[in-house]
Amino acid sequence: MQCKLIWLIPAALCCLLFLAQHSAAQPAPKPSELAAKIGELAKYDKLNEAVALVRSQAEKDAADSQLPMTMVFVADWARASDRLDTSLELYGEVIQRFPQTLSAALATCGQGFALDKQGKHKEGVAAWERGVAFYSAVAPRDFKDRTNLASGAWHALGEHYVMTRQWSKGRRAYLNWQPVDIGCGNGIDDYLSTRAYNVLLCQAHAGPASTTARLAREALACGSFSTPQDLVVFVLVRLYSESDQLDDLEHLAEDDLNSVTPAHAMPLTPGARRSRSAAFLAGIALARSRRWSDHIAAFDGIDRSKPELFEDKVRRHVAAWKLLREQNETVSAVAIAARQNKGPGGDLLAELLVNMSTTEAKESLGRLSRNSTPNRRKLIVELTQQRDLRLKKSKNASLTSETKQARGTVRSGLPMLFYEPWPSIEPGSLPSS
Repeated sequence: MQCKLIWLIPAALCCLLFLAQHSAAQPAPKPSELAAKIGELAKYDKLNEAVALVRSQAEKDAADSQLPMTMVFVADWARASDRLDTSLELYGEVIQRFPQTLSAALATCGQGFALDKQGKHKEGVAAWERGVAFYSAVAPRDFKDRTNLASGAWHALGEHYVMTRQWSKGRRAYLNWQPVDIGCGNGIDDYLSTRAYNVLLCQAHAGPASTTARLAREALACGSFSTPQDLVVFVLVRLYSESDQLDDLEHLAEDDLNSVTPAHAMPLTPGARRSRSAAFLAGIALARSRRWSDHIAAFDGIDRSKPELFEDKVRRHVAAWKLLREQNETVSAVAIAARQNKGPGGDLLAELLVNMSTTEAKESLGRLSRNSTPNRRKLIVELTQQRDLRLKKSKNASLTSETKQARGTVRSGLPMLFYEPWPSIEPGSLPSS
């Protein structure tokens, strides 16, 4: 706890300085005596003394320009220490004493996290929604997205909206999610990739397809570090397949989609262009195939110890989508292949079986589980729990979030939400150039 609090101190004091700078015409002052004392108490994890100090100061000198944000910091500290009632009281005091301020907006966001941590997810969501709307209205222009409380609220709302199938709201939430402390290197990569993944997922479900196609085509130019490129290619293959325009997509792939490359695009090496073009052509070929053995073959020969070819990832997405969509025809083939494939591909096929809804699929899954290794049986149990949780959360917005488990990507690697039905597409309605 002590290390965690020490990490929070400089960020909080910097925030206090910034707010003071924007609240007066003169240069930013040094941290107030109160802020300095709270920082010192935080080093030694003296939360009770900090709470008493800010409350006493609020009674004595509410005019201290740094008091509201200092109170928010102490409330955050209490929440991180699982003193949830205390944190909610402090957030409430900030909102009551300093209404229509940035501190009140951040305190409202903080209330959402404390309520969610108490298991009051519905109330937490309502607080996050109030908080981000309030924050957007009162934050100075150059202070937008500069705090993890507001950005974290957008992220929490995005997770909630995805799991409850509110796709348009989810897209907006993830577009506004811009964390402050993401570090560098892998931290930035993970943030950009996660953000792009969720924006693309929400857009695909929300529609319209023409906007989804444009977004996906533009995303191809962002570089593999910031976009889940295999999913982008899959999205385009699926869209053009559902609009009966795979020939158009094939021509676009051969042209490497240069016509929509935005100005900020990262240049691709010749090898990367060839890999991307091959992935498109492999996905298109499989989308055209009605031989289910071709789709089952996409799960063969997976070796987790070696880098996977771009085109193999795309083929697996296409195969998963088609096998699920046509499950009345494919369930027997999937069940047999899952039983025969003892490797990672068999685990993925088992997940497809878990997510099929036919009576035959349920019976086949039972037989597969009884005749599997202990590890495979355990995996089937976990995947079934993930599926059930996704279904429950899509129907009950008050459930406390358990997002990673609900998404079903913890062990399996199959992004099941991308394979669900999307809005219908008029044949021939997507761009052909």
